Amino acid sequence: MIDRPRGTRDFTPEANEFRYAAELALREVMDVFNYHEIRTPTFEHLELFTRKSGADIVKQLYTFKDKGDRDLAMRPELTAASMRFYFSDLKMRPKPLKIFYMGNCFRYERPQEGRYREFWQFGAELIGATGPLGNAEIVALAYKSLLSMGLDEFSLRMGDLRLMNNVMAHIGISEELKAYIKPLIDKGNLEGLREKLLEENIDEEKMQLLFSVIATKMAVGPFMSYANDLKERLSDIEGCEQAIDDILQTCQYLKMQDADEITIDLGIARGLDYYVGMVFEVDVEALGAEKQVCGGGEYSLASVFDEKDEVGASGFAIGFDRVILALQKQGMEYLPTTIDVYYVPLSEEALYESLLQMDELRTEGISCDLDLQRRGMSKNLKYGNHSNPTFIVFIGEDELKKGIVNVKESSTREQTEVPIKEVVEWIIERCMCDDEDMDSEE
Repeated sequence: MIDRPRGTRDFTPEANEFRYAAELALREVMDVFNYHEIRTPTFEHLELFTRKSGADIVKQLYTFKDKGDRDLAMRPELTAASMRFYFSDLKMRPKPLKIFYMGNCFRYERPQEGRYREFWQFGAELIGATGPLGNAEIVALAYKSLLSMGLDEFSLRMGDLRLMNNVMAHIGISEELKAYIKPLIDKGNLEGLREKLLEENIDEEKMQLLFSVIATKMAVGPFMSYANDLKERLSDIEGCEQAIDDILQTCQYLKMQDADEITIDLGIARGLDYYVGMVFEVDVEALGAEKQVCGGGEYSLASVFDEKDEVGASGFAIGFDRVILALQKQGMEYLPTTIDVYYVPLSEEALYESLLQMDELRTEGISCDLDLQRRGMSKNLKYGNHSNPTFIVFIGEDELKKGIVNVKESSTREQTEVPIKEVVEWIIERCMCDDEDMDSEE
């Protein structure tokens, strides 16, 4: 017996249908926002992920050498690959460029609920339209994407790294120290942050200035009232006033898109080094320690590719597996697999007739099946019932002689004799009516 590798999963047909429905909802949102799908390789050159990714992610990479002695890595996320694709092939396309992707990623970390070594990401990138309007679109896109899947209880927090970074530079925090303390800030470990800053001889007044920024966490309304006080406190630090104004403008644009149920959180640091401006995160408290289901913001990857074109970009990635888990925790269940029609042929000639009818129905998009093992009636029906058919069609010698078939509707158990030449149209008409009824209910 060979077990699957640790941190990976197998998905049943029911689980896959659940995941497919969620993915389809996301794709529909991308379509109405005019985003288009790209696909990139499952593995890339190692350097793509080591140049600008955070230290923790580099440690988690699955790396290997190919037969040409090249250093490669399984992708740990999809943003870097998307930008590599942009600079190599998409750079000359009209801006802004709107793209999205869905794919499996790999990180070597301790498996637990909501955290796996193979996991799926769904994300979007907006290239060439940063600033408040572009930022508002990418946040609204993430917000509406999560709603589209049926996610009810989540919180969206938005900040701007320029405030944190500018204050750090102002009070003399080196790049090396900043790299050390950013994870502490991101995890809300303020006590650990204080200890480290004292150890580095950062005086109390300077320390309090940083704390006044990263401790800012409030709803949009109160932040609008607080913004002027914050501007005054940071008036001597270049770039801070503009960052605050941009946050306020982004909130205004989000309000116009009915996506303003957010919290301003200036303590968001993010785990990747390429973020430069607006950042946001989405949490589902029901997931416990692994509560973050989405994150993103403004970033720059031009330096990774030695490009002079400092094209602005923003984007986000949804932890697809965590959202699926959150949906299940809020009560969504796998739906049983279903088909439209199950055939029960009772003779060789009836089998031929069943295959002909099934081919016509399948051509029209009607799902059909029969027992390929040709078992007796009871086992045949037992097998068919596992697929929860809408209709069961019985064809035997007597039916063929009379030129009819017996069609049983599973939900009512009502059985109808239908002329054999009319049964295909009869089934199509009823299946189409069922689809229209479902659409009207939605």
